[in-house]
Amino acid sequence: MVCGMIEGLSRRLPWRSTCLMQALAGTRILTRREIPAVIHLGISKHPENGKLGAHAWLSIGETVLLGGRNLHQYREVARLSGA
Repeated sequence: MVCGMIEGLSRRLPWRSTCLMQALAGTRILTRREIPAVIHLGISKHPENGKLGAHAWLSIGETVLLGGRNLHQYREVARLSGA
């Protein structure tokens, strides 16, 4: 429910809502409900141009709530725990 709300609202904003913004919003909502969540930060190197990419996703335990698409492309470099 929280994920659908955040993803839906992010499409209606007049600015681009990044994966990090969405993960932070999700953590804020879950923390207020005393549900521990983790923001994961990852990087990848694009093979076609060699540029680095970054991505953030949100999880509870082993379940990815937000930003779970194409996670196999990213190497996790940091975790930020909420609550």
